[in-house]
Amino acid sequence: MPVVADAGQSDLPDPAEVLGWVGSAAPGLWFLSDLPADRREGARTVVWELCRSGQLEVGDWVPGRGQGFRRTGRGQTADPLTDPDSVRRPLLSPHPSVVTPLLMVVHVLWFVAGWVTAARTQAVSDYLRGTNHPIIHPIQIRIGGVSAPSLLAGEWWRLLTCGFVHIGLFHLLANMVILALLGTLAEAVWGRRRFLVLYLSAGLTGGVTAMAIGPLGPGGVADVYGTASGALWGVTAAVLAWMVRNLQVAPPQAVADCLRRVVVVAVMNLVVGFAQGVHAGGQVGGAVGGLAVAWCLARLGQGRWESRWALTGLVLTAAGFAGLLSAAVYLHHDWQTLRQRAAPPVAVRPAAAADRPTSAP
Repeated sequence: MPVVADAGQSDLPDPAEVLGWVGSAAPGLWFLSDLPADRREGARTVVWELCRSGQLEVGDWVPGRGQGFRRTGRGQTADPLTDPDSVRRPLLSPHPSVVTPLLMVVHVLWFVAGWVTAARTQAVSDYLRGTNHPIIHPIQIRIGGVSAPSLLAGEWWRLLTCGFVHIGLFHLLANMVILALLGTLAEAVWGRRRFLVLYLSAGLTGGVTAMAIGPLGPGGVADVYGTASGALWGVTAAVLAWMVRNLQVAPPQAVADCLRRVVVVAVMNLVVGFAQGVHAGGQVGGAVGGLAVAWCLARLGQGRWESRWALTGLVLTAAGFAGLLSAAVYLHHDWQTLRQRAAPPVAVRPAAAADRPTSAP
């Protein structure tokens, strides 16, 4: 048996990190000689501890490489985004989607609520056609859309709810097709909780970017933003990030299918955005936010330092988009105009009697 080095003689890697190394070699064996020489002693300590705990088992001795190791059933605890077997499993035999159909139901019910509101104001036809008519703006605000005046009034929660507002029936149906095509795939490869975080985060960053860049619509009227396009672009970016990360591990046929879906969804998103006049800033902001959050989520649970970097990245992403909107509110010309409109009128103090001009005798 190899001599176990004293734990204080070298930096010890995190056990989850070691499990990830061993899993990356599956179905073959992993060897300590695969590591740089300055890391082997510290890793050797953790490897034999994992063997004693039953998470790793000893394989064959290979001349020139040394002792081989593989995971046991108890050792299959590494993050599913990096374990080769876990990468292939959702593509070849995915579990039934749960989050995607729930999101679709929420979107449809949200649209029906707007339909009922439009019926009360006799604007059903405009609402279903998705016309950008001023009569529709109060309806969109009523069901959660966001506008610059609402943000100036302190209603920041609208930056999240606006991702469930749609501009007409065609917009809703097209986005639901996109969500069905891409959401099931993203949920399978990222996992349910990560997928939900990605979707909501991308929708939020899309709303923030749209409001920061274009608070005013045609004619200088405060625009109302409401669309799921930011969230869908964010999910698209996250799926692409997953493909790049696991290109060498995932089955080629599954990768080709993922790429076809992404291309179809991207084209549909562009067509829908152009046809419905969706704010391009919301789409870009959703894609950038989704990519940033995906980078962070892929590193959570990958060891102490990776998790710290991931949490730092999430904080920086939130701070960056918050700073973007804050800077726009105080520096953007359109926002300055809206702030002047929202400012209360200055009361004029009546002149005192001593200050009033006297008439000539």
